[in-house]
Amino acid sequence: MEDEVINAAVASQIELVKKRKKVDFGTKAGCVPAYVHATGSVVGPMAANAPSAARAKAPKLGNTVCVKMAHGAHWPENVSARFRLTMDFASADVLMVANISEGLYLPEALEARLRGVRVCDRDFIQTAMQKGNCYAFQRALDLHFHLYLTEGFANKYPAHSDVLFAHGALNGCKLRVYKGGMPEKPRHPKLTFNLCPSPSLSSDSDSAESGKSWNLDKLLMKLGVLYDQG
Repeated sequence: MEDEVINAAVASQIELVKKRKKVDFGTKAGCVPAYVHATGSVVGPMAANAPSAARAKAPKLGNTVCVKMAHGAHWPENVSARFRLTMDFASADVLMVANISEGLYLPEALEARLRGVRVCDRDFIQTAMQKGNCYAFQRALDLHFHLYLTEGFANKYPAHSDVLFAHGALNGCKLRVYKGGMPEKPRHPKLTFNLCPSPSLSSDSDSAESGKSWNLDKLLMKLGVLYDQG
């Protein structure tokens, strides 16, 4: 019995490695590959597959770019005077993360999605935007969703939940966030979803069973609508 469990775990890890290699090989030269989570879900550049109507051009950065650093990031040396460090998300143009793929999962990256702030890596700032990686997110607070924070999600992802609830209660936002489970008959059934901790919910599944529930992977994907930076 123990050998069967071990073999199953090894097989699962092998399949995960194969999936990560497939994602890496399928990524265009010069582009960062999507992040494959331990559950098998894919997060990151896949959000670029948003409907064409949402693919507006990214607004250009100004002569002064305010940069907020995410947890674990370090300010580069000899940075262009164009870049200014800020501690306030409200004035930030860019959120710098230590690792772009893993950084997309951070609570700060969720807030960047909500506010429409770019997320970049250290090389992007170090080279004055000539190298490195940067994602320009559209403002997710303008997306019309009604999200219910279940107790399980809030317990597993307290920092993400705090960010969601703080912003989803703001006036003038289409994105609304509530505590507790969704009602049996919501006012906007096609736009209403439970946020659940289960990793078994596929980030690209919309079946009758899982279509009304999002896990963290799917939440980040749905709120991660990218601008066209071409």
